[in-house]
This record gives sequence, structure tokens and C-alpha cells, in this order.
Amino acid sequence: MLLALKAISEDELEALKLDSSPLTEDYFSGQDSEDELWLDKFWDILQFLIAHDRFDFSSIPGKVVQGGEPIDEELDLGYGPALYVTADEVKNIKEYLSSLKYEELVRKFDAEVISQEEIYPYYQEFRKASAEEIQEEISYCLAYVDKLKEFYRKAADKNFAVIKELC
Repeated sequence: MLLALKAISEDELEALKLDSSPLTEDYFSGQDSEDELWLDKFWDILQFLIAHDRFDFSSIPGKVVQGGEPIDEELDLGYGPALYVTADEVKNIKEYLSSLKYEELVRKFDAEVISQEEIYPYYQEFRKASAEEIQEEISYCLAYVDKLKEFYRKAADKNFAVIKELC
């Protein structure tokens, strides 16, 4: 599973709320771009690290990765409906991300907790991972945090909303 995020204008978001059918037709490009970010298989671990709770989808930290409101609750794209956060929420997310400290994220990257909580994609791999392997994965995740910070900064600067699809 992958998570795609796309920055769009508020007008485009309103149009999708009225007619969500474009979401079924390759709406996402499938690659990172100026207004699109693909979180690969790291969406669950990023949710855990950034929101401090895998199942918090309503607070600003919870909306960074997986949270938001459904664009069309009736349109299931395979793993549920596409979600959105408004342009105002994007600005709040940008501020929150800019306040994140890498040391806090690294402290939360506890292989035992990740295994116990069955956090995708690591929960099976970490049962047998070496300290070196875990450190390498921490670095990889922190690189995605940097990508999220840049993505939300650009979206906020354009006064864009963000839509998300788990695919």
C-alpha cells in the first residue's frame, strides 16, 4: 500500500466535492512532483511518528499523513475514500511540521513498540533487525519527514488544500 498526497486549489477541491468522478481516472500521477508526494509504504510509520497516535486522524498532527475529511464517502477507491485537508489546515500542518524535532522522532522509533503495535511496514522486519538496520530505516523515515515538510510548505505558500489517497 502507498499513500499519495496532492496539493490542489480550494476551487478544485470544491469541484471534486461536487463531482468526485475524476478521482477514479488516474487523478494522481504516480510520482513525486511540485504538487504531489508519494509516501511509498511508509505512511503508517510516519503517522505513528508524527501524530504520536496511529489512530488520531482529526488533530493537526493526525492530519499530516492519514487524517482529513472524506471528499465523497460513497466513493471507495480501494482502501476507502480520498480525504482532504483545507488550505487553512495545510498552513497549520506546515507550522506543526516546522516545530518537529528530529530527536523526538528518533526516540519514538522503538523497534519493540513498532513490532507490538504492528506498524506497517516494519512490524515483522524489526523482530529480527540489527541496530544498524534500524538506524538506516530511521534515516530513511526522516528523509520522508523532510519531504512532507517541503510539500506542505509549498502547498501553504500557494494557499492550496491537500487531498490524499491510500492505494
